[in-house]
Amino acid sequence: MLCRQQKKCTGGLFLAFVLFVATGCLPIDLPFRPVGNETPQVETGAIAFMNVNVIPMDSERILTDQIVIVRDGIIARMGPSPSIQPPTDAYVIDAQGQFLMPGLADMHVHLREEHYLLLMLANGVTTVRNMAGTPQILEWRAQIAAGSRLGPQIFTAGPFLDEVPMYDEYNKEFETPEGAARVVAAQKALGYDFIKVYDGLRPSSYLNIVRAAQSVNMPVVGHAPDAMTIGQVLAAGQRSIEHLDGYFGIYAEELPAAIALTVEKEVWNCPTLIMLQRFEAIGGPCTEVQQEILAYVPEWVRDSWYLPKDFPEHGYEYAATHAAYCQLVRNLHEAGAHLLLGTDAPEPCAAPGFSVYHELQNLADCGLTPFEALQTATVEAARFLRRRDELGTVAPGQRADLILLAANPLEDVRNVRQQVGVMVHGQWFSRAQIEMMLAELVRPEDTRGWHR
Repeated sequence: MLCRQQKKCTGGLFLAFVLFVATGCLPIDLPFRPVGNETPQVETGAIAFMNVNVIPMDSERILTDQIVIVRDGIIARMGPSPSIQPPTDAYVIDAQGQFLMPGLADMHVHLREEHYLLLMLANGVTTVRNMAGTPQILEWRAQIAAGSRLGPQIFTAGPFLDEVPMYDEYNKEFETPEGAARVVAAQKALGYDFIKVYDGLRPSSYLNIVRAAQSVNMPVVGHAPDAMTIGQVLAAGQRSIEHLDGYFGIYAEELPAAIALTVEKEVWNCPTLIMLQRFEAIGGPCTEVQQEILAYVPEWVRDSWYLPKDFPEHGYEYAATHAAYCQLVRNLHEAGAHLLLGTDAPEPCAAPGFSVYHELQNLADCGLTPFEALQTATVEAARFLRRRDELGTVAPGQRADLILLAANPLEDVRNVRQQVGVMVHGQWFSRAQIEMMLAELVRPEDTRGWHR
């Protein structure tokens, strides 16, 4: 049965989201009006977080009793509260006893529906790496950057490159260096950020693609092709490996060398451990993961996810597989390899936005400290994107993508869920507004789960 909390939405925010659903875009000149005692979306010249504990994420530390001033979407000033006075035009947020940290990055998503953009923001995800590009996603990215649409900052791969019958138009292109160069150049010209490679590529085609991408400074991300070893993929210079692809296709005695090569080549891994949870049996009570899936994912999507209740009896050992993946994550981490948080949302068991919390906990369960797990979704994501001077930390000059928390996430990574509010590029949304946002994205009377 559906595990769903029903909420009602009234007032000006309801009108804003009705307009969003109707038009596909939240106009920038539409103000958020206060409902009851709620804090409105702030439109003043500056916003000041007062008396706040800052988790800058540049190291494992907390800066207590700080004032953080945001102006024009950027962190303008920051320092001990007694040393700075808020500007006279500032909207002041009293954050005493609360914790301010960077917004989260989900580094493996598929933005198939516009609703996912708001689900991401409602859960503090202010940056995403989309892993299969379309013209629609390029349009959303431009609208978000221009301020005419609400959503996380988008970085996106182009359409993924593979050699299977459905991609016949590409197959012969990849056979030659010149053909691969044409495909890569076309994706770069359209504005895609990455080239994504996939399972069916032949080694010669894969290498043609990688060399073409490197020649125009486009990172290659994606899977390890089935016809290649993980060592060959790492040596070629692929920048990120998704789902720990390829590491389990080698003998145990070869794994240390593969991990060492991962570190040497500075290759990131995006484990997407939550993908394994799709195989949990559903005969018993809803798990925490499944509850949020049922509430925020359309029924037609849910129906395509679930496996038979007796699936584990057919040979799939979830616990053993999860343990093996966790051990590999620990081995990579302890060796100094880079990790990224990714959920593959909206793939099975990955509700957009909510799945980030579960993946943070998965990483912690694999042995990362709360700080180390949070790094994969903040500063490590910024390093991978080569945006370290813009994203991933709380410091003057950084983009004002922030989460205000009621509890310290360095004590328990689950405290990331205790969000007082979210700021995206300087726009502030209180918890009350976020709850209304989520309520608008669930229609209990509509079994599909969405306004459509």
